[in-house]
Amino acid sequence: MLLGNLELFRARRACVGCQSVVSALLGVKEVAEPDLLGLDARLRFDGRNFFCDVYPRGQEPSVSRGPMLIQTEPADAAQRIAQVRYGRAMDADRIDTDLIGSWIETCDRIHGDAATHTNIASLLTQSDLSFLYLIDVEQECLVRVPLRDSPADGPRYVALSYVWGQVTIPKTTTKNLQRLQQPGALSPQTFASISGSRLTRTIADAMHLASRLGIRFFWTDCFCIVQDGGAEMAMFIEAMASIYARAYFTIVAGEGAHGDFGIPGVCRGDAPGQPRDITCRYMRFPGSVLQTEHMSDHDAKGICAGTAWSTRAWTFQEAFFSRRLLVCNGTVNWFCRDSRSEEWMACEHGAAGTSHETPGFISDVPDWPDITQLARVVLEYAKRDLKFDDDVLAAFAGTTTVLSRTFRPGFHFGLPEMFFDVCLLWEGDRRQPRPLRRREGKNVRLPSWSWVSVKGSLFLDMWTSFGSHFYAADLPLPDPRVVDPLVRWRKTILANERPEPGEYVLSARDGNSSLLLGWSVTKQPSGGKTDYSFSHPSLANRTFSYPFPLLPQGTRSEDQPKTTYGPVLTFTAKRSWLARAEQLERHPWLECPIYRTYALRNDQGTWAGVLSDDGLDGEASEGPPSHGNDTQCELIAISKTRVRDWKWAKGVLLEWELDEHPSADRIEDAYEFYNVLWVRWRGGVAYRRGIGRVSMEIWEGLKLDELEVNLG
Repeated sequence: MLLGNLELFRARRACVGCQSVVSALLGVKEVAEPDLLGLDARLRFDGRNFFCDVYPRGQEPSVSRGPMLIQTEPADAAQRIAQVRYGRAMDADRIDTDLIGSWIETCDRIHGDAATHTNIASLLTQSDLSFLYLIDVEQECLVRVPLRDSPADGPRYVALSYVWGQVTIPKTTTKNLQRLQQPGALSPQTFASISGSRLTRTIADAMHLASRLGIRFFWTDCFCIVQDGGAEMAMFIEAMASIYARAYFTIVAGEGAHGDFGIPGVCRGDAPGQPRDITCRYMRFPGSVLQTEHMSDHDAKGICAGTAWSTRAWTFQEAFFSRRLLVCNGTVNWFCRDSRSEEWMACEHGAAGTSHETPGFISDVPDWPDITQLARVVLEYAKRDLKFDDDVLAAFAGTTTVLSRTFRPGFHFGLPEMFFDVCLLWEGDRRQPRPLRRREGKNVRLPSWSWVSVKGSLFLDMWTSFGSHFYAADLPLPDPRVVDPLVRWRKTILANERPEPGEYVLSARDGNSSLLLGWSVTKQPSGGKTDYSFSHPSLANRTFSYPFPLLPQGTRSEDQPKTTYGPVLTFTAKRSWLARAEQLERHPWLECPIYRTYALRNDQGTWAGVLSDDGLDGEASEGPPSHGNDTQCELIAISKTRVRDWKWAKGVLLEWELDEHPSADRIEDAYEFYNVLWVRWRGGVAYRRGIGRVSMEIWEGLKLDELEVNLG
């Protein structure tokens, strides 16, 4: 259907439909103001979707181009067509709290605890916190509320996740705590009079939104944690996982770079709220309203892609711990574990087609140590920003507290001791041109051997590829992927303590599970991955290659004895030197550019392996050294790996596709190599500069020195 010339449309000031067409096309940047006179538009239906095509004036449209349009929900429900997915007309000045309330009510009714809890999430909410400070939005003051074992038996509250940013945020201190507990103390007028400052917009808007949704209690860190509370403050920070998991849901204030930006669309009374950034534009025709389609933009807004909130480490764990999220980022989205409801789409929560790949909730954590899920968490967290690098461990502490329930006996500077030898094999993502950045702790020493010491994109395929063999007991080839530890790690405070999993792995290979109570052992048929498989009654329908320690029933990880360790590891190892030779510029199999990856060669120029440079030292991140002046790298062997099936491994072990690789002829479909740390020394302490792999034949032919190493 021909609509006509866009300049003529704009001239019809009294025509709502004409003005809406021009405004929508300008709003989505389909046309520009100076071009309106030379453009015509038509409304087209291709049998499934509507389009508003724009083309040169007076010409027949040869190529269809223009935004796709979606029908909005008709006011008369009788006119709805069952098979049609409708859009929803949104108010740019006001968040529809009735709509949000319907999502919450439906989610409670059809999902309930089944959607928000698994074994681990249920344990998580059973914190040993005896109380919380909450804001009573009815009394407008801080209250101290006792907690019960289950959130269902305790106060129903909403938590806030937001970015503090570079603004002054009001805080609760020991000095003003008693005063803030007086009714009315947190009303805008009273708070300004007693504190000399005002409530920041984000907190004030979130409190009002919670009140409009009928939730009496509200939690936000700046008020509900006494900021100079010493041991009490530390207790609450460590229990952050439980605080967010207990919350009825979490409000995500996704817009703005600081805590005074506010939540656009939150209104008080009849006054319009701060205008929202709504991507959709609307074209109004007789009997119908069509909205421009921006599905990819809506998806990005729903997870706050590109916002300051999406880059912060603290907000990552807040979203991860939450059972449900109400995301305010222009439009409003509701996430539970099973479904996503979007303001722009007119359908009930939980309706067919609204399920989604979850953004990562604590309720997804299984009751066994899943290294793949841990890798996903670390990959995301390592890219996040911190105002102070000293906070990198504190901001991850809630995550490790939760995951320590399954990754026994726990974590050491971000690495699970159960997979310690494998998890030392992290690398910077060689596919990304931007190198890692060292996190510079001023008051906290961060170990170079852990990923917590760097910020940026990581490559953790060694974790997921060689850690996963821990589980499945039925892989077809015997020992297709095995990492054998070569050193006994000792922490710096408790001498002679070695991370436990190595001992469990060794006992498993002997079929001796007496070390771990409750496990059953079964002899495997010959040709299996291991000689034995193991099962535990608390982990039904799953068998494992090795037994591993489990938290006893009824025990909380918080109840376990805690010891503070330093960042230095001590161990005895063998070392040698190889030359860092030519840089590999393209992945030999994936045919994509790669960065900071070098060949290792011996004194005779023979190919020995590959080296991944962390790129944290100026001299180490420069281009390849000139021939004949190769850099000698001091390498320390930490583990030995056996791999079969090159077709699987070539995506992870890129060197297997190189012509100089010992197994390049594929006659022997196996690869044995040593995992080596590239180190430099300072003050008698070795520090990691990179990680490498050296062919077994080459390494064992080198002159090897044995030495005591302090690795910082």
